[in-house]
Amino acid sequence: MANFMFIYRNVPTDGTMDPAKMEAWKDWFKRMQANGSIVDPGGPYAPAARVVTKEGTTTEPLQSPNGGVVVAHTIVKADSLEAAAAMAKDTPLDKGQSIEVREIKTSPSM
Repeated sequence: MANFMFIYRNVPTDGTMDPAKMEAWKDWFKRMQANGSIVDPGGPYAPAARVVTKEGTTTEPLQSPNGGVVVAHTIVKADSLEAAAAMAKDTPLDKGQSIEVREIKTSPSM
């Protein structure tokens, strides 16, 4: 099994989510925890951010190159990228929200 990061975009993390939708997310997390898929539940990010480059530091939001503001993450374990993506598909996303799924590789020197 490998570890995968779910990178959540445009999912409300500021308490404005509809209560029924929040319950659906809680149910999804409970199912994932019950089957042992959650490695690290992660959590929402604060809205303030700093983007550091050689040219300097900006206060831009955590924009993904694929679009959308990055708002949170979760680390899961799965047999493959396809299996992890299937887990993400089971979330109660609304239109305009997305989850990027990436395998976490281990550096040979670490």
